[in-house]
Amino acid sequence: MRVSRDKTAKFVAVALCGCALLVHAEPWKFGVITDTQWPTDADSLNPNSVAVGVINQINKEMIKHKVKFVAAVGDLTDLAGSSPTAAIDLDTRALYVQELYNNGIGFFPLRGNHESSNYAAKEFLRVFPQTRSGVQDSLPLASLDASIWKDSSFIHPALRPATATPFTIGSGFTTPSGMKSLSYAFKVNNATFVLLDQFLNSDSVTTTVKSQQTWIDSVLSHRDAGSHAFVFSHKGLLMGDHTDNLVNDTVNGDSAAINAFISSLQANKTNILFSGHDHMHEYSLVKNTTGTAAVHQLITGSASYKFYTPSTGANANDSSSSATSNTTRYGISRQVPAQQELYAVSYYIVTIDSNNVSIDYYSVNSGASKASSVLTMTPALTGNWRWRSRFGSSLSGKEFVINQGDAFTAVADTFSGTSVKILGGINTAKDTNLQGRHFRKLVNTGWSSVDSLKGQASRILSLWGLEATLGSDTTAPFAISLSYDSTKAVKDSLLAGKIQLLSRDTLGTWSLAAARSKTTPTFAARAWASTDTLGAYGVDTATHTVWAVVNHGGDYAVANIASAVAPAGIASGAKVATTLPVRAIGRVLVASRATDVQVKDISGHTVFSRRMAAGETAVLSCPAGIYVLRAQGAQGTILVH
Repeated sequence: MRVSRDKTAKFVAVALCGCALLVHAEPWKFGVITDTQWPTDADSLNPNSVAVGVINQINKEMIKHKVKFVAAVGDLTDLAGSSPTAAIDLDTRALYVQELYNNGIGFFPLRGNHESSNYAAKEFLRVFPQTRSGVQDSLPLASLDASIWKDSSFIHPALRPATATPFTIGSGFTTPSGMKSLSYAFKVNNATFVLLDQFLNSDSVTTTVKSQQTWIDSVLSHRDAGSHAFVFSHKGLLMGDHTDNLVNDTVNGDSAAINAFISSLQANKTNILFSGHDHMHEYSLVKNTTGTAAVHQLITGSASYKFYTPSTGANANDSSSSATSNTTRYGISRQVPAQQELYAVSYYIVTIDSNNVSIDYYSVNSGASKASSVLTMTPALTGNWRWRSRFGSSLSGKEFVINQGDAFTAVADTFSGTSVKILGGINTAKDTNLQGRHFRKLVNTGWSSVDSLKGQASRILSLWGLEATLGSDTTAPFAISLSYDSTKAVKDSLLAGKIQLLSRDTLGTWSLAAARSKTTPTFAARAWASTDTLGAYGVDTATHTVWAVVNHGGDYAVANIASAVAPAGIASGAKVATTLPVRAIGRVLVASRATDVQVKDISGHTVFSRRMAAGETAVLSCPAGIYVLRAQGAQGTILVH
């Protein structure tokens, strides 16, 4: 097996190590959307250049996910960049936040190039005072432009309850000189948030991210030890379609400003930059012009009427032969592509769990294409959302960049007495982005110091980035080992298979790790062998490790197999899913014996529930995605496609 640990893997691993001690806090979430613009209200659902029909549907998802706040990464409207429409358009966007406020959810917006005027800056600051203090729901609806109220049951905004009072999310608000809280930073729980504006301010002064770099450095470097940091800008570092970027220049211009920005984020353990502007989902690792520092860039997918197709010029394919491309100018390809999805309406849920951060990506195919890249009618999103991927990182973990065709065996990490090692397996993926560049696996490890399983004999490992394709939580087969504390794991129980490697999937279900491969698990009381196939698992008491051949990422721990827990939304007391009397083939359920069957989606909603006879089949009518299947007191996850 060939191992890929290039320079990128090395310096990112260094950047994510050496953090403060892990401090446990309750997990919490925030949501991310971008580009909520709509130019022409053809279906009377999207007034005043705002994608109200889309916003209302996404608001309900944010409420369902119980996020603490929503960050909007620019282009709040389509036409607020000019003075005649600035007030009414931004007032409309502010009005349709009320449903979030009524559910105790905050809203932190950022301007985009469609709100780049000084007029828009003034109105932005008026209708979103939370950028200065975090106080939410403080603006009376009567202060918004009355003409945006339409007599329509479809778009009439949520009313502010008479008993409603303003509430505050965040503390320590700060803004760079001259920005007047158009750019701003604040703290929530164990994380700091930096939102960067780069447009004309309310005094008609042109601003730049470059001029804010000293402030950015200070905010990131002075945050609480062991806490997270997230940075947002409408324009990113290396876009998929646009040639401009967050330093108001072409993709490979002003390298000093780009290098200072990326180096600051890496030095201050800020692992991700959220951007918009490109109306596509694209996740990658972006390096500086010398290849000595990097940051993850997530170009967030559109919540809008339009969708861009990545160009094949030097700006998008940064390893092209163009005279202005990165490889020609700097001698390196600056981007490591990991994911890309086009023509989808999107939103993101970010979960912060102590030192670990996971990002779940949801989308609905808009029906747009390269030939027809704009919508005129609001798409039906509710009930059609698809979970597409989960990726993440940790202040207590490492990152490994794995090329297609290379071994996963570079992945190895240790935390608080527990060691993980991928013993075998190959990145068999062959997929590419639209420019034909091969995706690489950005494999991240993370750890939890909490003992949440009875009989737990290891720390809980989180493993992200191995998934084979978008929309699936399965991977190419690989062998994984996790060490255990021999003072907590009795040898007889280990040899009997009672204490084993458990795995938690994206729905929160713990099960025998080897059983999640949908094959019959086979136990062996010995060390792993290269001839072991998918579903094999065992214990090596000589090295104090358990191992399994699996095809999924997620969380792993060594614990008593009878101690697994049920996910949220599923009845408590469910057994670990080792084998089930029902299996799923595509979207067809097949029962091997008579049993009551229940299928729930990722939010806990029931999509199928009835008794099936032995040998009976049933077709699921739910959207494609990952679901929990429960039968005869046991449960497991299924992929419906």
